[in-house]
Amino acid sequence: MQNIIWSGTELSTYALLMDYGLRTVSIVPAPSLFLLSEAQQGILEHSLRAIAEDLKSLFDYFLRMSMDWRDVTDGEMSSYIHFHLIREKELKDNSIARHISSIKGF
Repeated sequence: MQNIIWSGTELSTYALLMDYGLRTVSIVPAPSLFLLSEAQQGILEHSLRAIAEDLKSLFDYFLRMSMDWRDVTDGEMSSYIHFHLIREKELKDNSIARHISSIKGF
């Protein structure tokens, strides 16, 4: 989203959209508001995009596993890191560290 006015300031940010099937695409409020907050704090656009992509990956995983993000356990987060990021996506250590940092910030 570009050129939105929030608290009197013009911002550009990202929103997390999820496809819930049956032609329904919906905004996911919590991560989208987090991204808006990050934009409001002046985070650089490329960093904001990376965080948005990391959160999209996380929420896609939750949707695929039929998990509600509000109820996720430490063990389930470990599974996301070890099975999804490392095994499925074959990410390098620095990318995994960025994902973890994005998630911790959220």
